[in-house]
Amino acid sequence: MSCCGKNQTNEKSAQLLRVGDIKILGCGVFLVPAPELGILEFKKIIVENLTAEETIKRGNNCQAFKWFHPNDMTPSQLQSAALAPCSGLCPGGTGNLCSGHMCFCDGTSNWCR
Repeated sequence: MSCCGKNQTNEKSAQLLRVGDIKILGCGVFLVPAPELGILEFKKIIVENLTAEETIKRGNNCQAFKWFHPNDMTPSQLQSAALAPCSGLCPGGTGNLCSGHMCFCDGTSNWCR
């Protein structure tokens, strides 16, 4: 699940899913356009109690998305992580993970958001 295109789920959550129950509920984080903020601006939305499969379905029309296993990040940890800044070019170009749980590589600009 990690590091390719829209689905930017980290390796830890992907590994926990592979060895566990695929119906476990975690958190989906979605990067969506925010035209009210300006040109090429985005916002992040955290949705609790989603399976990885449901997160993938919902993320299909988003700029990018991640799913977090509950043993990786809790909703309150994600809210705290959302306060950390994301900046710089995506490491290695489009599709590679930016540092920070709430950071996404935006494939249209190759910037971490």
